[in-house]
Amino acid sequence: MKRILRVGCIGLGSRGRGLMKKLIQMQPSKVVGLFDLKQPCIDQALEDCKALGETRVKVYPSAQAMFDDKNVDAVVIATSWAAHIPLATAAMKAGKAVGLEVGPAMSIEDLFTLVDVCEKTNGRLMFLENACFGRDELLAINLIKEGVLGEIVHAVGGYQHEVADLVYKEFKNMNTENAGNERILNRINRNMEPYPTHGIGPVAKALGINRGNRFISLNSVSSKAVGLKAYIERTDGKEAAYDFPRLAQGDVITTMLKCARGETVVLTWNTVLPAPASRLLKFHGTNGMINLEKGSIYVNGVNEKGKWANKDDYKDKYKHPAFKWFDRNKYQEKLGLKPGSHADMDFITLFAFVDCTLKEYDYPIDVYDAATWMAISVLAEQSLALGSAPVFFPDFTNGKWMRRGELKIDERWDCGV
Repeated sequence: MKRILRVGCIGLGSRGRGLMKKLIQMQPSKVVGLFDLKQPCIDQALEDCKALGETRVKVYPSAQAMFDDKNVDAVVIATSWAAHIPLATAAMKAGKAVGLEVGPAMSIEDLFTLVDVCEKTNGRLMFLENACFGRDELLAINLIKEGVLGEIVHAVGGYQHEVADLVYKEFKNMNTENAGNERILNRINRNMEPYPTHGIGPVAKALGINRGNRFISLNSVSSKAVGLKAYIERTDGKEAAYDFPRLAQGDVITTMLKCARGETVVLTWNTVLPAPASRLLKFHGTNGMINLEKGSIYVNGVNEKGKWANKDDYKDKYKHPAFKWFDRNKYQEKLGLKPGSHADMDFITLFAFVDCTLKEYDYPIDVYDAATWMAISVLAEQSLALGSAPVFFPDFTNGKWMRRGELKIDERWDCGV
């Protein structure tokens, strides 16, 4: 077993550089290679490496050159959305373990290709969905696992995060050399669920999706698209708003899913209308519910009837092993993390990827999870094109969901029930 995982980083925008810096700070990973299509991103990444004391990093002329290098064990891919699957499949064909950043799919065919290549090459792919390792999400998982909420009947998730400023900046940068225009290009051309995985990841893990359960159908509805124009009018005036192109993408997408075991799920996406950031997570069970947006829990026979309790009343007794380990080792202090930031769940996600790769554990979020969660974007697009009609949800496991065994994994990295 290797003691150090030698990692190459592909895609060095702000998110990619953030992951790279965390991998440098961690043990036992070592960033050995970089690649990006844009030289300014490479230059900034090299400055970040130098500031962290990592000076022996190779810059590759292409992603394939990195894949062909035997001195690279694994790659972390944080490029534009459309490049995720082509790069991941090429990396697995070259024998590299893949940590794949989140985003929507471009087509269902791409997702079947991702699964097919992983199966045929006996490849290794972990989907880096950090919301599955959020402190509150893992508290909810433990409460469900311990039966506190009873049998789960319904779940709610989503992604509410006002980023109108970033999307408008991408529009202004569309014809420049500046990095990043993924959001605005998709908004102009597609009406879909653009970012489903933060909301669906913890829900899928709580419902046993791909391990004893699966999604069987989906339908979506879309609001009108006026939020960005309103933002532009507030910031740059009516003339700028008038010149802004018509968007295919609605401001709010609501998606409903039905599970094979009978549970229902509602996802909501909203990133331009003013609202506090939230993943909107709720679980309704036969013995109670937890509402993480409110920070509240209700347990039958424990709470005063009709009265919420604070979820923090449960946080010590039901703390997940990942955060027991994280807090015991004082990683907040060692890594200089702000309490309440999402850097802790980023680190735990990357710790899981590195540890599972080195020890040849199962990944907690595997290729079937990646394909299933990313598929929601395209299936929502199909449903919306059909007037919000229900669409069939494909089974990327090809029936294996009914008989898949328990994960071979350290309990710290198990983010499911």
